[in-house]
Amino acid sequence: MVTESRALTPLPSPDALLVVHGELPSETLLQRLGARVPVVIATDGAASRFLRATGCAPSVAVGDGDSVTDAEKLVNASRAFVLMPDQESGDLEKALGWSQAQGHRSLWLVGVVGRNPDHAFNNLSVLARWSQRVDLLLLHDGWWGIVLSRGSVRFAVPVGARVSLLPLPRVQLSTSGLRWELRDEALEFGVREGASNEAVKTEVSLDVHSGALFAYVEVAPPFPS
Repeated sequence: MVTESRALTPLPSPDALLVVHGELPSETLLQRLGARVPVVIATDGAASRFLRATGCAPSVAVGDGDSVTDAEKLVNASRAFVLMPDQESGDLEKALGWSQAQGHRSLWLVGVVGRNPDHAFNNLSVLARWSQRVDLLLLHDGWWGIVLSRGSVRFAVPVGARVSLLPLPRVQLSTSGLRWELRDEALEFGVREGASNEAVKTEVSLDVHSGALFAYVEVAPPFPS
């Protein structure tokens, strides 16, 4: 269950980092993330990319094996590979299920979007469903985001920072600290979107009453010092 009224700055430490086979952040950020987490989970195809970027293999790779290259096999020779041949769910959902079975309650994720647009949309749909069970923070160079299904979060931002609120597919929420505030209002995919809002205070809060959203914050991830 997602904890209510969470402060997101600095970013709370996660139980694991989940590396997805999308657009990964810079080697510098990947190395920094890998050094801050106790467990690194990679989906099919992402383990070798994480190894090349950081010089370290992930703790475990999870998937159906359809994206495993020769390089991936070398990575997995000394690490755990959890093979899940079920074709009813994608590798991201398989990795989330494995993580939940380990008792993880909070995750940092990289590689969720980018590369193939269909995968990006699908991944956000999967995360909307899983956000009811685990805290999900997406990290990249120059931005970070959260998939939130209920509860309240608050975070520090510079005045003028872009904050986009994207419904998955519908959300009822209230906000404070933004130029265009929402007061128990609905956003809905294909009906009303919330892209390119702007922080007018140094703290923004989001209170989700129902549904789910992806909140995109265009500032560097606020790691603890």
